[in-house]
Amino acid sequence: MSIFQIIGAVVWLYALSVLKRSKLYAFFFIVGSVGLFFILITLSDPYWIWFFTHAVMHGIGWLGSLTHMSEIMPKYGLVSIYNSTSPVTMMIDYECSGIIETTAFVSLVVFLPIL
Repeated sequence: MSIFQIIGAVVWLYALSVLKRSKLYAFFFIVGSVGLFFILITLSDPYWIWFFTHAVMHGIGWLGSLTHMSEIMPKYGLVSIYNSTSPVTMMIDYECSGIIETTAFVSLVVFLPIL
């Protein structure tokens, strides 16, 4: 973690405490969700992106082994899809792994006002 991430997290926590004490629950939800999203995205870089990318690739590989329509190359992050007219090669990377959607969902659920 860099010093900017630590300072940002401290400022975010202070803003959350101010919003909670002033009973501004809508702003608490918005600031909390957005802040947690950015914190999770910055912390997800080394391991979680690799995990989600390989989970997607192995899911596609499992489906491809059933239908014999695709082949995966996990070392390079490539999926080859066989087609009668022209083969398609996809590269599964950060945008295709689902990490952005998962962190957005988690950050919204954490700050969802239940009561």
